[in-house]
Amino acid sequence: MLPRLESHHEYTVVVIRTDYTDDAAWAEVTAELAEPWGPDDDLPAIVLLVDDPAWADAEPDDVLAAARRGSHTSVVFVADRHTMWCDDHPLLALDPWYDEEDPDPIDIASPRAFRILPAATHRVKANLAQVNLFFAEFAESAHADPDGVLRW
Repeated sequence: MLPRLESHHEYTVVVIRTDYTDDAAWAEVTAELAEPWGPDDDLPAIVLLVDDPAWADAEPDDVLAAARRGSHTSVVFVADRHTMWCDDHPLLALDPWYDEEDPDPIDIASPRAFRILPAATHRVKANLAQVNLFFAEFAESAHADPDGVLRW
């Protein structure tokens, strides 16, 4: 069983590292996540980095199951093998509350998941926390991108 996520503020971007093959790529991801954001790049980044080898090679459904235990986050971002190997390091965004009873495994074209650039995570998290937009709307935008990545 995967560890529980720490308690966190509703605007916190939660990023779980599941791939440990490239520490330099992970450093690039964390640096991008730490950058200020907002209309004038004046909002501080609030990020919970889960960098624990207990999560190594965890599958998306396992991450979701762990995220549902004791956490009320509206989105979980995963730094997986794809994240580490791609030049722009798109994270996998997962919707913990899509449909807990859905027997279908997560795939990249699902409304339950999409790829997102690290710099865009703060804007997505804020919009989800304020219920300005829904997860499926972000997924639809990401899936419409030629590379399948939300680049906001």
